[in-house]
Amino acid sequence: MAGQQIEVDEKLDKMATLNYTVPKVMAVANDLNSSARDLVKVIQVDPVLTAKVLKMVNSAYFALRDEVTSLSKAIIMLGINTIKNLAMSTAVAGSLKFNDDVSKVSSEDFWRYSVGAAALSSQFAREMRGGRQEVDNNFIVGLLHVIGKAFLIQFYPNEFNAVIEETMRLKCPSSLVEKQHLGVTHEEIGYKLAERWQLPDPVKDGILHYANPEASDYRSTRFLAVASALLKEAQIGFAGDYFVHPITDTVWEELGSDKDRAIEVMDEHLDRELEKASAFIQGGL
Repeated sequence: MAGQQIEVDEKLDKMATLNYTVPKVMAVANDLNSSARDLVKVIQVDPVLTAKVLKMVNSAYFALRDEVTSLSKAIIMLGINTIKNLAMSTAVAGSLKFNDDVSKVSSEDFWRYSVGAAALSSQFAREMRGGRQEVDNNFIVGLLHVIGKAFLIQFYPNEFNAVIEETMRLKCPSSLVEKQHLGVTHEEIGYKLAERWQLPDPVKDGILHYANPEASDYRSTRFLAVASALLKEAQIGFAGDYFVHPITDTVWEELGSDKDRAIEVMDEHLDRELEKASAFIQGGL
């Protein structure tokens, strides 16, 4: 494939910004002194997010006997962190558009991989001696780590299709082909987008280093790296390549685990977590 320099900044300007509600939800959710009542005040002025919250709590996953119609009750049942993740996914999904007739990456496969990474890395954080903040952060970190690929799928589907073909032929990471033929990697695009959206540092780090966790100072990125590698190895979902980046002994030691244990956790929890995450993401899409 012939190399070219794609225009990133101009297209980034065309992507929808995170809506007014999301920064407020994030601020309330991250404030240890805040309550469900504080979150109600923020969300109730956003009819779209209010509908998503009620849709999620009444989804088949929760199998409630009686329908929940109170926003306050829904927030208490779901929890503040879940609401934060829902607000973020709603805003992000609203800014992305996929054309499944053109792209070699279907929207279903892309979200299955992204949501799988979000759910599994959060589970790893619980299992591998992660702190509560790491568990809380890992869903968003996992959900957004290949947001740069979503950008390419949306604005440069034909060019990214060619990248996928070359990546599969060479059995290499897509970022190597992206840099050579597009002049920029999905990690670099994702980082720029995260900066524009003023996302937290762990999210930006996960975007940059999920395939090279030794370069990261965040355990959340290492949990994500393990999740991404195992999902690709099992070919669960698809975001452009199945290249399995290595997880070094140093990373395993820092996480207090090993691959065998990680596979056990995945086998034990992934289906359940994907079911839960699917209910979540359907509320956000």
